Amino acid sequence: MRQRHLRIARTGGAVLLMLALLLCLPAAPARAADSQWRNIVDVVAGEAYTAALRDDGQVLYAGRRSAYDPYEAEKWTGVERLELADQWPNYLVGYFRDGSVRVGGPDDYGTFDLSSCRDVAQVKFSGAIAAVLHRDGRVSVVLAGGEQVNSWDQEAAALFQQRVPQWRDIVQVCFAYGEEGPVLVGLRRDGTLACTDAAWEKAHKDWDHVEQLFFTYLGGGVMALRRDGTLLGTEDFAGGPWTKVARMYQASDSFFALTRDGRVLVGESGYRDDKRMRDVASWRNVTQLGFDVNGVARFVPTALLADGTVVVPMPEGLEAYPPEYQWDTGSWSMVKTLYSGAYYTLGLRADGTVLATGGEFDKAPFVDAVGRWTDIAALFPSCTYETAEAHIVGLRMDGTLVAAGNNECGQCGVN
Repeated sequence: MRQRHLRIARTGGAVLLMLALLLCLPAAPARAADSQWRNIVDVVAGEAYTAALRDDGQVLYAGRRSAYDPYEAEKWTGVERLELADQWPNYLVGYFRDGSVRVGGPDDYGTFDLSSCRDVAQVKFSGAIAAVLHRDGRVSVVLAGGEQVNSWDQEAAALFQQRVPQWRDIVQVCFAYGEEGPVLVGLRRDGTLACTDAAWEKAHKDWDHVEQLFFTYLGGGVMALRRDGTLLGTEDFAGGPWTKVARMYQASDSFFALTRDGRVLVGESGYRDDKRMRDVASWRNVTQLGFDVNGVARFVPTALLADGTVVVPMPEGLEAYPPEYQWDTGSWSMVKTLYSGAYYTLGLRADGTVLATGGEFDKAPFVDAVGRWTDIAALFPSCTYETAEAHIVGLRMDGTLVAAGNNECGQCGVN
């Protein structure tokens, strides 16, 4: 019996010793599996927030929670995709699996109630007006509610609501501005255009075989890309009409086109005589132009070439510029996707590593951190244009997130 008591005592002492050692060890970091921020399939990085969509349709939210922000999105479930409106204000749009849609975000022009809309394929905004494209090719127009709605938006919405019910087989909608105010343009499945302004539609009756519409900040008009690569609306610019166009990019005061054979066309710009613009026009074998991913371009693009290298047009007298302006992508290789804004140039490789350098005016606060990231599937820079307020989110290959940059409102709390 005495030996048995000794064995028990020895065993108990060993257990106590092991517990003491465990208590001395540092706490293990929380696993991704223990976090709700996992199985992410889509991300929106807003001005001071991050919204992420999980594969189960749940939306997660981190960041500022003022009346200006779409934090109500964290209550959304059954979501199929998220979208940030490509014109100011940047509404957050949630497209649900049942065909419904919701809008969150700034109420500059009022708030949108789209609960009556079903089978929605696309929503476009202009002030207090939302144009809703349905999956069956119909279009409906909804006016925002609230005291912010002005009289001219009310008049325009009433006109649109009168004319769009007759439209059929629409595959894209686009707002523009005619001689007497805003107009709504619809692209039909057969490549012809419909417009709420009869005079505009008549003036553009020869625009056929169109596959995509582009709103242009230059005069508030519309450009149209034909199936054969002709970009309609460029006839008045040098070298127009443009042909063999694959994609169009634009800034507030200039626009560019990437051709199918890898050349870059430079459109209307206040910087046409800048050496950098001449460099851009001389590029060949370009697969992607680097512009701000949220719709507003830096005024001088960067470019990803077919061999995986990145080129940046250098200003004259570069040696007179501060070091942060003297970025160099000359050693970059094997880049598959280019992300570029006014304050950063980033290259994502197929192996998930990220290359990073400063941008046109300064260096974004996230550049150094992002340059150390690995296992990244996609990057999502925020839509802010102020370098000190910028943040960026990286979607890892395992469906978790990493973030860097301004975190004043907790917008980087995504893990």
